[in-house]
Amino acid sequence: MNTKKRQFLIISAVILGITLFGTLLYILYVLKLGMALIEALIAASVLYLSAGILNNNLREEVRISKRVHRFSSGVSTLIIFGIILIIRLLLEALGRYYIFEDYYLFRYLNADAFLFAIMVTIFLPLHAIFLKRFAKYRLHDEDNIQNQQFRELFIKFIILAWIAGIIFLSIPLLKIPMENPDNFNLGFVWTIFVIGFAIFITIIVNKTRSIETRIPNIVLKQAMYTGGFISFGIWSIQLVIVELYLRKLFGITLYIQDIRILIIVVNAVYIA
Repeated sequence: MNTKKRQFLIISAVILGITLFGTLLYILYVLKLGMALIEALIAASVLYLSAGILNNNLREEVRISKRVHRFSSGVSTLIIFGIILIIRLLLEALGRYYIFEDYYLFRYLNADAFLFAIMVTIFLPLHAIFLKRFAKYRLHDEDNIQNQQFRELFIKFIILAWIAGIIFLSIPLLKIPMENPDNFNLGFVWTIFVIGFAIFITIIVNKTRSIETRIPNIVLKQAMYTGGFISFGIWSIQLVIVELYLRKLFGITLYIQDIRILIIVVNAVYIA
């Protein structure tokens, strides 16, 4: 292929790429797909990573083969991404209509936590189907399909996702007033930050210990994640009860949320 022809093809490819990209941006702008696409993509990424983390925290002898797990999780997540994107677009289109005066139910249903709970629920059966499919084509040597331990762990994840989804869905459904910034939302953010920092310190401290006294990684991970989960759960429960429902919905103030108390309580529960 001569130089002129190669240059012509390169220039044509660049122009075509710019045209396609511009067309995509125009379609996103006209159809208002932008935020729905981004939100669905973020949720799908979180789902894929969560499935990987859950599998990695199983004991090695019952852990699903990583290669097959990645393939089945990836395909399942892509399918769910398409489903949830369509649902989001449908809810956005119906969001302009109200059920009765000033009550936009479809707009309220377009809540991130609620839709994520739907995604998590769909994932488990799809994941099982594609695990069998990929195992059939011998993508790995072990005969280790979706096991009872993974299912039990993921079902707990589904339950937690639905609890969070229902809580956050209740905010617009019950028309609970929210502030900006809001102590309820900030409480979750600060709790995640404090637990993440505690886990980071735990890892650093364990690495500084001698090899003889160092805690094995699998034991340390289980202890850290269990402690983090329990501390997050306890603080989240009091946030939902005290801050969201009692104070915002019923106007009853038992006590004021304080970042210093949050740090002390969350770390105390994590260490315990």
